[in-house]
Parts: sequence; structure tokens; C-alpha cells
Amino acid sequence: MRQLIRFKMNAVFLVISFCIASVMYNYSAGVEGSINAEETDKLLYKFTYGATVSVGAATEAGYNRKQAKQDMLACIEGITEEQNTLIFISVFCVYVNYAHTSCMAEIYLSGPMPKYSFVKGGFPTEEMLSSGMRYVVLGDGMRHNTYRKSGKDYILIQGDEYEVTGYVSAPNSGILSDTILLFYDAIGSNVIDSLCEYYISESFVLQYMSDTNQAVYTLMMDYLHTLVLNSKSEFEYVLESDVYKFITSDGARKHDYSSNAEQVLRYQRFARLIYIFCIIVIMFVLWLWMVQRQEEFTIRKTFGYSVFKLWGMVLVEITELILVSAILSELVIAVIAFVDKDMYVFKIEDAYSRFLMEVCFIYISLIIVGIVSFINLCTKKPVTLMNKGKK
Repeated sequence: MRQLIRFKMNAVFLVISFCIASVMYNYSAGVEGSINAEETDKLLYKFTYGATVSVGAATEAGYNRKQAKQDMLACIEGITEEQNTLIFISVFCVYVNYAHTSCMAEIYLSGPMPKYSFVKGGFPTEEMLSSGMRYVVLGDGMRHNTYRKSGKDYILIQGDEYEVTGYVSAPNSGILSDTILLFYDAIGSNVIDSLCEYYISESFVLQYMSDTNQAVYTLMMDYLHTLVLNSKSEFEYVLESDVYKFITSDGARKHDYSSNAEQVLRYQRFARLIYIFCIIVIMFVLWLWMVQRQEEFTIRKTFGYSVFKLWGMVLVEITELILVSAILSELVIAVIAFVDKDMYVFKIEDAYSRFLMEVCFIYISLIIVGIVSFINLCTKKPVTLMNKGKK
């Protein structure tokens, strides 16, 4: 450690470079871990069987907006409840709060509730849904959009006030962070109007999900055939009449969860470039540090120190610097994770994975500095250095 104090500027540069390299290494490795964690969580909320239908108005029907809205409501309200089948309207865009922040929402229609993990509260009860009030379940990441009133949380959706009955969060990732789950029996007219815009201009997606009912596609098609008695379409998966146009598929549509990993994946290459740049800086500073100590190494060699003994001494000193850097980098990561709760690439709760990442970083760093220092010690001969000093 005394040698490090003697060359404190080099030691400081090495610590800073190792610290930045460690943060970038952990970020890059954390992206891969975050992707795997999201896939693990998606399996928790996945249903075994599914069927999907895109619901839209026929071209002729779309011209009469009032009639089109009535047709849409008739289509939704005609769905019969199946005890073992979740039926819901998939993601469509709504805005929240006065800033009109655009978010994606879903509407529960019937059947068992989604397999969400609650961190607070729960789903609204049947009594609540039949009370005429408006209720919503939110992802934990939506808390900042809510406000407190009379001891309860509320949020504005499409200009209407909704009471928040619970917050959901996945155990390993942030795929549920932006969840907005509405309930058809407890939504405002503004959401209905927004859904109608989808119905007329494009379409909205209706999904059937079940773990036990293998015939969900048949169930869905039986209902659609009551709405479209004689289809004008030549395609088997398209049912079209003067009122509706349905595009069906057997199997559950891939659920559109929010993804922190996809957002940070594009920065992974940038993080790797910074990591490589830091390693280059470390190699340069280390080489300079050893050049400044050539006379010391020459004297030690003259008094019988072997190259391997000198190399071991240097590695011990560098290891001390790397350990200090690893501790500092973990402090930096902890601060980032505290400030930004959605930075799941820096999730510090998983102590075992974090420890393995730091061990890998230290191992890789020691290999690199070990090669550089060994080459430097082998190429500098004591006789050459002593003669050089006499000139």
C-alpha cells in the first residue's frame, strides 16, 4: 500500500478507471440478466390456452358513428361469462392526468382475474364493480401519476377520476410497472369513446385466456358467428358482415408487457465501448506507473528478486486498487438504483448475482493487468536499465 501512496496520481487514475469499468461491466451484464428475468416473469402470468380476435366496424357501418358505437357496445356486452376463461380487451391507448400522458390500458370483461402479483391492495370486489363507481388497478411504476384524497389513491384517465384499488409488480422485473387494468363494469364514458375510436378507425383486440379450457377458440368463434351469420369474406380467419369485421387467430396473442430491458438494450453497446475504453486507459496508466518504477524494479532484481516475485508484488498492489474500485462501484450502483427504481439492470436485492458479477469483473481485470505487468517486467533487464542510468 505504501507503493500506491508514493504514486498516488497513478493510483487515483487507476481507481477511477476501474470504478467506471466496473459500473459499465455490471450494466452490460445486468441487461442480459434483466432480459432473462422478464422472460421468467412472463411465464408466471401466461395462460396455457388462448384465442384472439381483432374487432372492427365494417367500412359501411363506420360512417354512422352513433350506430357504430351501439354496435360495438352490443358486441362487448353480448359476451357470456365463462367461469374458467379470462376475457379482456387488450392494450389500447389512453391518457392520464391533466398532462395527457399517453399510456396503454386493458379492460377486464369477464372470467378469472389476471395472474397479477400485488404489492398493495387487490382487485375490486363484485360489490364495488356493481356500485357505479370507477375503479382501476395500476402497476407500481404508475404511483407517480396518482394523487391522495380522503385516504385513498386516485388517478385521472381520459379526464375521469378512478379510485386505485391495488398496485401490481412482477417479482423479478418491471414488466407490470406501467399496467393500467380497467373494468368494463366500472369505466367512464370517455374510455368508451376512446375505445370506439379504435373500433371505427382501426380495431381493438379481444383476448380469451384459460389454463383449463382447451376450446377457447371454439367458444370465441361460436359467439362471433352469432354476430356474423353469413360472412362475406373468402378467408377462414376473417368474418365480415355489413356491421362487423373480425380477424381471428387460434392461440393467445403475445402479451404486450412494458419492458425495461428492451429500453436499456440499445445502451448496452455504448456501455461496452466505455468499458473497453476504460481498460485501455488502465493499461496505459499501469504501463506509465511501471515505467516510473523501473529503477526500483532494477534494484530489486539486482538483489535477487525474480520476475515472478516482482510480478506477484505488483499484482497484490493492483488487487488492492481493484477491491477499492469494486466497493466504490457498488456504492455508485446502489445510489443509481435508489434514485431510479426502474433500473432493474442494477437490481441490488439479488446479492448473490451482484457478488458473482463483481468477482467476474475482478477476475477479468486481474488477467488484463497481469499480462501487461508481466510483459513489462520481462522486457526490462537490470543490466540495461543500470547502464541506461549511467548515461
